[in-house]
Amino acid sequence: MKMKMVVLRLVLWLATATAAATTESSSDVKPGCKDYCGNIIVPYPFGIYEEKCAWDKDFLLDCTATGLLLGANIPVVSVSVKEATLVVTIHPAYDCYDELGSADYFDQAIELVENSSFTFSDSRNKFTALGCDTMAYVMGPKAQLYASGCSTFCDKPVNFAQSNSCSGLGCCQTSIPAGLHTLNITLRSSGNHSRILWFNKCSYAFLATAPDMTAARNLYAKDSNTTRSGYLCSCEQGYAGNPYLPNGCQDINECEDPKTYTCQGTCKNTAGNYTCSCPLGMHGNGKVACQGFRVTTFAAVIGAVVVAVIACILIFIEWKKLARHKNFKKNGGLLLKRQRIKLFTEAELKKATNNYDRSRLLGRGGSGYVYKGILADDVQVAVKKPVNHVNVVKLLGLCLETPVTMLVYEFVSNGTLFQHIHDPNSEIVRSWKLRLRIAIETAGALKYLHSLADPPVIHRDVKSTNILVDNKHTAKVEDFGTSVLIPLDQTAINTKIAGTLGYLDPEYMQTGKLNCQE
Repeated sequence: MKMKMVVLRLVLWLATATAAATTESSSDVKPGCKDYCGNIIVPYPFGIYEEKCAWDKDFLLDCTATGLLLGANIPVVSVSVKEATLVVTIHPAYDCYDELGSADYFDQAIELVENSSFTFSDSRNKFTALGCDTMAYVMGPKAQLYASGCSTFCDKPVNFAQSNSCSGLGCCQTSIPAGLHTLNITLRSSGNHSRILWFNKCSYAFLATAPDMTAARNLYAKDSNTTRSGYLCSCEQGYAGNPYLPNGCQDINECEDPKTYTCQGTCKNTAGNYTCSCPLGMHGNGKVACQGFRVTTFAAVIGAVVVAVIACILIFIEWKKLARHKNFKKNGGLLLKRQRIKLFTEAELKKATNNYDRSRLLGRGGSGYVYKGILADDVQVAVKKPVNHVNVVKLLGLCLETPVTMLVYEFVSNGTLFQHIHDPNSEIVRSWKLRLRIAIETAGALKYLHSLADPPVIHRDVKSTNILVDNKHTAKVEDFGTSVLIPLDQTAINTKIAGTLGYLDPEYMQTGKLNCQE
């Protein structure tokens, strides 16, 4: 029969602590001490070879060529400071019979030192008996007055090897009380196995780890369940290491293990703990859940909107620039750039006319509205077409950046001849000499336009409202909105009739034929 495993419960004479247990590693030993016996780790407070390596002599294990021993003869399978247990192996008690009815038995006595730090684990061990004519007893020392046991009977073979737990058939179990240091195991038979000898010659009893109890984990000793007081020692919450070594418990940096220690904000490690503050703009417990709107996200959204708006503005500005350039080219700007004529930008004309304010409106001619403008150098201007004559309003420049070309003319400040004719207080009305001079200057302007201009220009809408008078009473012919150019190789052209009724040449009205004598 193989030896069975038994778990010994560990009780330490240390002050109690209340937190997570530790995990054994090769670093959980005193400096200068060995940490392995064969393939078994021996963590402090246990030690091997020298008493200084252990908490005291009770924790000094014997490392031999055959393995690790507790005391003189109890083989140690594993040591766990985390679970406060030693797992050891012991021989079972047995009771065997032959055909003559002779008995061969072994009563097992397991004795731990009465005042040692070890007791049998009542939570991990079960007293177990195997056989079909079996009465098993477990007793404590005389001083403890403890006895218990179980019995099992069967009349056919039971395959114990295929049974993972004690089912009650050929097997029985019972618990043991806490705090036992000594166990005496005895086996007896009711009929010397005579009826079952053919398949069951021996019965066995032992204390061993219960298969159905392997999930149980009792990490702490309890005074009420032991016959002597004692406590386990483990690192406080937020610390890890071997609590039995000086400075053996080291602070855990929870911020480095976000899977175990949740933080939805800014994690800060503290001694034995950690703090977690919610991001700016949010509130709540960062270890559980933060509520609200993250400022960084809000700032990112605002930033994206601002960037998009700026991009749209820049695109619009570039589109307007391209449109102005397209109009400039369409209206002959590249050619006129080489001429001695001033080119105005659209922005300059808007500024000069106060964005075409109605207060700057001078009148409406055949080609549209005419505005008074003031340039940056305080020069007053209006809009018309260029001819070079003292009695013709002078073209100062033009703007080619708008869909319709805009002309900039000199500004004549004394009103129109129509206004003076109908003003009884006008000096022109009272002076025949001035009226004659204005008539001569107007005729001279028309002569220039019809005969000397290159090419000839036919005004087609000569009337008092289209003749301006400056402060010196000099006549200025203006409003060439309906004028046409006569090609140099022709003396007349046929056109659509245009002008103001009452002022048109009768022949031109009848034929639509236009010549320089009109």
